[in-house]
Amino acid sequence: MAKLQNCWEFMKCGFGPDDGKTRSNPVCAAAREIGLNGVHGGTNGGRACWFVDNTRNCGKGVKGDFSDKYPDCMNCRFYWKVREEVGNKFEISLLLNTYLHNK
Repeated sequence: MAKLQNCWEFMKCGFGPDDGKTRSNPVCAAAREIGLNGVHGGTNGGRACWFVDNTRNCGKGVKGDFSDKYPDCMNCRFYWKVREEVGNKFEISLLLNTYLHNK
């Protein structure tokens, strides 16, 4: 089985944990969110980025919370790629919220 990509790898945004970081190019919140580590087979929030607040929005600026950005995420190639790859093991937002608030 091929390695599952995290959002920063798939989108090639430059905000992943292994990219050269500077004050003007910080690590995205999805790459820092350890509460979602392992969800959908990803590293930190890398395969549940749509649920992580204040993500870098694929290099288009910081995006707010889940309710602000979810409509955009529904049009994202990566979101649908994750849904297809994990199939019936896709974690719904209610479960993701539980993971973040029970740590």
